Amino acid sequence: METIARVKNREVREYVRNRTPFRGSNLSGGYFGKNYVVLSYLTPIFVYSNGQWYINTVLYGPVTARHKAQAKPQKIGIKHIREYEIWQIIKEGL
Repeated sequence: METIARVKNREVREYVRNRTPFRGSNLSGGYFGKNYVVLSYLTPIFVYSNGQWYINTVLYGPVTARHKAQAKPQKIGIKHIREYEIWQIIKEGL
């Protein structure tokens, strides 16, 4: 069984960039099938699939907005898509 790192939310960016599983405070990242997914609570905020990062553009509360800022893997090259599209990518990768 793989050990998942427990980290502070302000330290998650490197885990996300390296696509390493982690668990923070209501923020986590790990693999769902072949895709790496970052969750705020149980909402997918970032997905890495087939060499591309995607961000969920649906707006939530201030905590999820902060999670997005803390976990953002890169400044450019992220495709902005809606939540239902993120769920489709996750489903296709299972």
